[in-house]
Amino acid sequence: MPIISSLIGAGTGAYAAQYIVKRNKDLDDRLKEVRSTNAAVTLAYGITDRFLNEKHQIVKPLVDLFTDERQRFEDAHKPPGPRGEIRFNLDLRSYNLNRTPIEQLEEIVFNQISAPTRPMSVVSILARTIQGLEAFVQERNELIREFRAVQKAEKALDAFAYFGLVTDKGADQRYSSTLSNLADYTDDAIHFSKMIGDDLRKYAIALKDTLPSRTKPLAPIIVSADFSKRDDVMPNPEKYKDYETMFRANRVLGRGIWTAEFEALALAQFETTAEFQSA
Repeated sequence: MPIISSLIGAGTGAYAAQYIVKRNKDLDDRLKEVRSTNAAVTLAYGITDRFLNEKHQIVKPLVDLFTDERQRFEDAHKPPGPRGEIRFNLDLRSYNLNRTPIEQLEEIVFNQISAPTRPMSVVSILARTIQGLEAFVQERNELIREFRAVQKAEKALDAFAYFGLVTDKGADQRYSSTLSNLADYTDDAIHFSKMIGDDLRKYAIALKDTLPSRTKPLAPIIVSADFSKRDDVMPNPEKYKDYETMFRANRVLGRGIWTAEFEALALAQFETTAEFQSA
């Protein structure tokens, strides 16, 4: 009997130890997931702030000046046409985009966390948006160099070409379309990066809530961002309604809506399965 009791005790102790190790590993993995997701939230909101500043300091002033001066030019050429010399303000300053941490954000979302569906999809859209924005910035810089070369040669700048207006020979709309694309892509970068940050923040909070009370103090405070004071440069949300519909939450087998909270709970439960442990 003592031998049998000893064997049972040893077996039970070994099983209990194995269970504790496994449970702690699951908690460590989940805690790491919370920390990595929180880092991704920080990067996403940082990109949002970066492009909000760029729109406020560069893009919006460029577009506003261009729009106002083009309207003045068109008004001056209405019948009977301009009388005497008319001067217009042209912004021929070039600029370059500073690098954004989009690669780091992609690395975390695709390789380090089990990100919800929508932010995983939108990260790719954001990466293409930033790439396109960089191309339009360089295209505008090339056109600015052309305009400067004309001025340096002491020749008259073709205002119709600069403003993209139609003439008897057609219309040169390279600069006007480039400027329009800069404005649109900057808005896209702002909206998509904020969407990613908001979604991942909900996911991080939900995943953190699945941690035991003794483990929660080890998890970071989930990052938040308040852009309410930037309403003057925030994109119009109506423009992005299609994206909201495209990634509409799915109903899961009639038992609720698939949300970030649902994914966090599902992940936490799946980590306890034999399938996960043997993967």
